Amino acid sequence: MCLKRPDIKLNGEIFVNTERIFPPKFMNSEHLEYRYDFHTKVKENTILFVLYSSKQLNSLETSYIRSLLKNLQRSLISTKYPDIEEEFIIMLSKVVEAKSEETGDHVNRVAELSYYLAEYLGFSSSDAKLIKKASALHDIGKVGVPDYILNKPGKLDDKEFSIIKEHSLIGFEILRDSTLNIFEIGAVVALEHHERWDGSGYPYGLQGEEIAIEARIAQVADVFEALTHDRCYRPAWPIEKAVEYMNDMKGRQFDPMIIDAFNKHLKDMIAIAKSNYSEEV
Repeated sequence: MCLKRPDIKLNGEIFVNTERIFPPKFMNSEHLEYRYDFHTKVKENTILFVLYSSKQLNSLETSYIRSLLKNLQRSLISTKYPDIEEEFIIMLSKVVEAKSEETGDHVNRVAELSYYLAEYLGFSSSDAKLIKKASALHDIGKVGVPDYILNKPGKLDDKEFSIIKEHSLIGFEILRDSTLNIFEIGAVVALEHHERWDGSGYPYGLQGEEIAIEARIAQVADVFEALTHDRCYRPAWPIEKAVEYMNDMKGRQFDPMIIDAFNKHLKDMIAIAKSNYSEEV
Protein backbone atom coordinates (compact mmCIF):
# COMPACT_ATOMS: atom_id res chain seq x y z
CA MET A 1 0.00 0.00 0.00
CA CYS A 2 1.38 3.41 -0.91
CA LEU A 3 0.25 6.85 -1.99
CA LYS A 4 0.55 6.51 -5.75
CA ARG A 5 -2.27 7.80 -7.89
CA PRO A 6 -1.35 9.21 -11.30
CA ASP A 7 -4.53 11.28 -11.40
CA ILE A 8 -3.63 13.55 -8.48
CA LYS A 9 -0.92 15.91 -7.30
CA LEU A 10 0.55 15.44 -3.83
CA ASN A 11 2.71 17.71 -1.70
CA GLY A 12 3.76 17.41 1.91
CA GLU A 13 5.33 19.37 4.74
CA ILE A 14 6.75 18.21 8.07
CA PHE A 15 6.79 20.46 11.13
CA VAL A 16 8.49 19.83 14.47
CA ASN A 17 7.22 22.13 17.22
CA THR A 18 5.67 24.45 14.59
CA GLU A 19 8.98 24.82 12.66
CA ARG A 20 8.94 23.46 9.12
CA ILE A 21 11.83 21.09 8.63
CA PHE A 22 10.83 19.56 5.28
CA PRO A 23 10.97 20.71 2.59
CA PRO A 24 13.60 23.33 3.49
CA LYS A 25 12.51 26.93 3.88
CA PHE A 26 14.01 28.07 0.57
CA MET A 27 11.68 25.73 -1.33
CA ASN A 28 8.05 26.65 -1.86
CA SER A 29 5.41 24.05 -1.07
CA GLU A 30 2.34 24.16 -3.30
CA HIS A 31 -0.86 24.25 -1.24
CA LEU A 32 -3.37 22.21 -3.19
CA GLU A 33 -7.16 22.07 -2.73
CA TYR A 34 -7.35 19.42 -0.01
CA ARG A 35 -5.31 19.53 3.19
CA TYR A 36 -4.82 16.63 5.60
CA ASP A 37 -3.13 17.14 8.98
CA PHE A 38 -1.52 14.23 10.79
CA HIS A 39 -0.32 14.87 14.36
CA THR A 40 1.83 12.85 16.71
CA LYS A 41 3.51 13.59 20.02
CA VAL A 42 7.01 12.27 20.73
CA LYS A 43 8.18 13.03 24.25
CA GLU A 44 8.37 16.84 24.37
CA ASN A 45 8.16 17.24 20.59
CA THR A 46 5.01 17.76 18.52
CA ILE A 47 5.25 16.49 14.95
CA LEU A 48 2.81 17.62 12.28
CA PHE A 49 2.75 16.13 8.80
CA VAL A 50 0.62 18.17 6.39
CA LEU A 51 -0.37 16.52 3.13
CA TYR A 52 -1.84 18.59 0.29
CA SER A 53 -3.76 16.84 -2.48
CA SER A 54 -5.56 17.94 -5.63
CA LYS A 55 -8.29 15.35 -4.91
CA GLN A 56 -9.78 13.74 -1.84
CA LEU A 57 -7.89 10.72 -0.49
CA ASN A 58 -9.60 7.53 0.55
CA SER A 59 -9.37 5.97 4.00
CA LEU A 60 -6.72 3.46 2.90
CA GLU A 61 -4.42 6.24 1.74
CA THR A 62 -4.83 8.35 4.88
CA SER A 63 -4.19 5.23 6.95
CA TYR A 64 -0.87 4.84 5.13
CA ILE A 65 0.28 8.25 6.36
CA ARG A 66 -0.86 7.51 9.91
CA SER A 67 1.09 4.24 9.84
CA LEU A 68 4.28 6.11 8.92
CA LEU A 69 3.82 8.44 11.88
CA LYS A 70 3.05 5.59 14.25
CA ASN A 71 6.19 3.75 13.17
CA LEU A 72 8.22 6.90 13.74
CA GLN A 73 6.63 7.47 17.14
CA ARG A 74 7.36 3.92 18.30
CA SER A 75 10.96 4.19 17.20
CA LEU A 76 11.48 7.54 18.91
CA ILE A 77 10.14 6.16 22.17
CA SER A 78 11.66 2.71 22.24
CA THR A 79 14.97 2.75 20.37
CA LYS A 80 18.36 4.39 20.54
CA TYR A 81 19.15 7.55 18.59
CA PRO A 82 20.74 5.93 15.49
CA ASP A 83 17.56 3.92 14.92
CA ILE A 84 15.41 7.00 15.47
CA GLU A 85 17.44 8.81 12.84
CA GLU A 86 17.02 5.94 10.39
CA GLU A 87 13.24 5.81 10.83
CA PHE A 88 12.95 9.56 10.27
CA ILE A 89 15.10 9.40 7.14
CA ILE A 90 13.00 6.56 5.72
CA MET A 91 9.85 8.53 6.45
CA LEU A 92 11.17 11.63 4.66
CA SER A 93 12.19 9.51 1.70
CA LYS A 94 8.75 7.92 1.49
CA VAL A 95 7.13 11.35 1.39
CA VAL A 96 9.12 12.00 -1.78
CA GLU A 97 8.42 8.48 -3.06
CA ALA A 98 4.68 9.13 -2.74
CA LYS A 99 4.99 11.71 -5.55
CA SER A 100 6.13 9.12 -8.05
CA GLU A 101 5.02 5.84 -9.53
CA GLU A 102 7.99 3.92 -8.12
CA THR A 103 7.52 0.80 -6.05
CA GLY A 104 6.61 1.56 -2.45
CA ASP A 105 9.57 -0.39 -1.09
CA HIS A 106 12.21 1.20 -3.30
CA VAL A 107 13.82 3.23 -0.50
CA ASN A 108 13.97 0.26 1.88
CA ARG A 109 15.50 -2.07 -0.67
CA VAL A 110 18.09 0.43 -1.89
CA ALA A 111 19.09 1.06 1.72
CA GLU A 112 19.43 -2.66 2.45
CA LEU A 113 21.37 -3.35 -0.74
CA SER A 114 23.72 -0.46 0.03
CA TYR A 115 24.27 -1.68 3.58
CA TYR A 116 25.28 -5.17 2.53
CA LEU A 117 27.40 -3.98 -0.37
CA ALA A 118 29.29 -1.73 2.06
CA GLU A 119 29.84 -4.63 4.44
CA TYR A 120 31.01 -6.90 1.59
CA LEU A 121 33.49 -4.19 0.61
CA GLY A 122 34.99 -4.20 4.11
CA PHE A 123 33.30 -1.25 5.77
CA SER A 124 32.76 -1.57 9.51
CA SER A 125 29.22 -2.26 10.67
CA SER A 126 28.80 1.31 11.93
CA ASP A 127 30.06 2.82 8.66
CA ALA A 128 27.87 0.45 6.64
CA LYS A 129 24.87 1.63 8.65
CA LEU A 130 25.73 5.24 7.83
CA ILE A 131 25.85 4.36 4.15
CA LYS A 132 22.52 2.57 4.50
CA LYS A 133 20.86 5.68 5.91
CA ALA A 134 22.54 8.03 3.44
CA SER A 135 21.50 5.89 0.47
CA ALA A 136 17.85 6.23 1.52
CA LEU A 137 18.22 9.95 0.76
CA HIS A 138 19.54 9.49 -2.77
CA ASP A 139 16.37 10.77 -4.48
CA ILE A 140 15.29 13.35 -1.88
CA GLY A 141 15.72 16.03 -4.55
CA LYS A 142 12.78 14.64 -6.52
CA VAL A 143 10.58 16.70 -4.22
CA GLY A 144 11.50 19.58 -6.52
CA VAL A 145 10.66 17.79 -9.79
CA PRO A 146 7.17 18.21 -11.33
CA ASP A 147 4.92 15.18 -10.97
CA TYR A 148 4.13 15.00 -14.68
CA ILE A 149 7.82 14.32 -15.36
CA LEU A 150 8.30 11.83 -12.52
CA ASN A 151 5.27 9.83 -13.62
CA LYS A 152 5.50 10.15 -17.41
CA PRO A 153 4.71 6.70 -18.87
CA GLY A 154 6.97 7.16 -21.91
CA LYS A 155 10.50 8.32 -22.65
CA LEU A 156 11.43 11.79 -21.46
CA ASP A 157 12.28 14.38 -24.09
CA ASP A 158 15.49 16.39 -23.83
CA LYS A 159 13.90 19.23 -21.87
CA GLU A 160 12.19 16.89 -19.42
CA PHE A 161 15.39 14.92 -18.92
CA SER A 162 17.32 18.12 -18.19
CA ILE A 163 14.72 18.97 -15.53
CA ILE A 164 14.80 15.57 -13.84
CA LYS A 165 18.60 15.67 -13.74
CA GLU A 166 18.29 18.67 -11.44
CA HIS A 167 17.07 16.40 -8.62
CA SER A 168 20.68 15.58 -7.77
CA LEU A 169 21.49 19.26 -7.24
CA ILE A 170 18.22 19.89 -5.39
CA GLY A 171 18.92 16.98 -3.05
CA PHE A 172 22.39 18.35 -2.31
CA GLU A 173 20.97 21.79 -1.55
CA ILE A 174 18.37 20.31 0.81
CA LEU A 175 20.94 18.37 2.86
CA ARG A 176 24.20 20.29 2.53
CA ASP A 177 23.87 22.67 5.48
CA SER A 178 23.14 20.04 8.11
CA THR A 179 25.81 19.40 10.74
CA LEU A 180 24.66 15.80 11.23
CA ASN A 181 27.06 13.30 9.70
CA ILE A 182 24.28 11.27 8.12
CA PHE A 183 22.93 14.27 6.22
CA GLU A 184 26.41 15.36 5.15
CA ILE A 185 26.97 11.93 3.59
CA GLY A 186 23.42 11.94 2.23
CA ALA A 187 24.10 15.25 0.50
CA VAL A 188 27.05 13.73 -1.36
CA VAL A 189 25.06 10.60 -2.26
CA ALA A 190 22.17 12.73 -3.55
CA LEU A 191 24.58 14.83 -5.64
CA GLU A 192 26.74 12.06 -7.11
CA HIS A 193 24.63 8.91 -7.44
CA HIS A 194 24.15 9.54 -11.17
CA GLU A 195 27.83 10.09 -11.89
CA ARG A 196 29.38 7.22 -13.86
CA TRP A 197 32.71 5.45 -13.49
CA ASP A 198 33.70 6.39 -17.07
CA GLY A 199 32.90 10.08 -16.55
CA SER A 200 29.74 10.20 -18.68
CA GLY A 201 27.30 10.82 -15.80
CA TYR A 202 25.81 13.96 -14.28
CA PRO A 203 25.78 16.60 -12.90
CA TYR A 204 29.56 17.17 -13.13
CA GLY A 205 30.95 14.29 -15.19
CA LEU A 206 33.08 12.97 -12.34
CA GLN A 207 35.17 9.91 -13.14
CA GLY A 208 36.40 6.87 -11.20
CA GLU A 209 37.39 7.54 -7.63
CA GLU A 210 36.52 11.21 -7.99
CA ILE A 211 33.02 9.95 -7.19
CA ALA A 212 32.46 9.34 -3.47
CA ILE A 213 32.45 5.63 -2.60
CA GLU A 214 29.11 6.05 -0.79
CA ALA A 215 27.55 7.38 -4.00
CA ARG A 216 29.10 4.58 -6.07
CA ILE A 217 27.59 2.00 -3.72
CA ALA A 218 24.17 3.67 -3.70
CA GLN A 219 24.16 3.82 -7.51
CA VAL A 220 24.68 0.07 -7.87
CA ALA A 221 21.93 -0.57 -5.32
CA ASP A 222 19.57 1.96 -6.91
CA VAL A 223 19.98 0.71 -10.48
CA PHE A 224 19.65 -2.98 -9.62
CA GLU A 225 16.54 -2.36 -7.51
CA ALA A 226 15.00 -0.17 -10.22
CA LEU A 227 15.65 -2.66 -13.02
CA THR A 228 14.00 -5.51 -11.12
CA HIS A 229 10.75 -3.64 -10.37
CA ASP A 230 8.02 -2.04 -12.44
CA ARG A 231 8.29 1.63 -13.34
CA CYS A 232 5.72 3.87 -14.97
CA TYR A 233 7.77 3.85 -18.19
CA ARG A 234 8.56 0.08 -18.36
CA PRO A 235 7.85 -3.28 -16.70
CA ALA A 236 10.37 -4.98 -14.41
CA TRP A 237 13.23 -6.79 -16.06
CA PRO A 238 13.85 -10.48 -15.36
CA ILE A 239 16.56 -10.97 -12.74
CA GLU A 240 18.91 -12.57 -15.28
CA LYS A 241 18.64 -9.58 -17.64
CA ALA A 242 19.22 -7.12 -14.78
CA VAL A 243 22.32 -9.00 -13.59
CA GLU A 244 23.62 -9.10 -17.16
CA TYR A 245 23.19 -5.32 -17.43
CA MET A 246 25.03 -4.71 -14.15
CA ASN A 247 27.99 -6.69 -15.47
CA ASP A 248 27.88 -5.10 -18.93
CA MET A 249 28.17 -1.71 -17.22
CA LYS A 250 31.15 -2.76 -15.06
CA GLY A 251 33.89 -0.20 -15.62
CA ARG A 252 31.50 2.01 -17.58
CA GLN A 253 28.64 3.04 -15.32
CA PHE A 254 29.73 1.16 -12.19
CA ASP A 255 32.86 0.82 -10.08
CA PRO A 256 34.35 -2.60 -11.00
CA MET A 257 35.21 -3.30 -7.35
CA ILE A 258 31.56 -2.88 -6.31
CA ILE A 259 30.31 -5.08 -9.15
CA ASP A 260 32.79 -7.75 -8.06
CA ALA A 261 31.30 -7.63 -4.55
CA PHE A 262 27.81 -7.66 -6.07
CA ASN A 263 28.61 -10.82 -8.06
CA LYS A 264 30.32 -12.55 -5.15
CA HIS A 265 27.18 -12.19 -3.05
CA LEU A 266 24.63 -12.32 -5.87
CA LYS A 267 22.19 -14.61 -4.04
CA ASP A 268 21.96 -12.09 -1.20
CA MET A 269 21.52 -9.20 -3.65
CA ILE A 270 18.67 -11.00 -5.43
CA ALA A 271 16.98 -11.92 -2.14
CA ILE A 272 17.01 -8.28 -1.02
CA ALA A 273 15.75 -7.08 -4.38
CA LYS A 274 12.83 -9.48 -4.11
CA SER A 275 12.03 -8.48 -0.52
CA ASN A 276 8.64 -7.02 0.33
CA TYR A 277 8.74 -4.47 3.13
CA SER A 278 5.12 -3.33 2.77
CA GLU A 279 3.89 -5.90 5.25
CA GLU A 280 6.16 -4.37 7.90
CA VAL A 281 4.59 -0.90 7.61
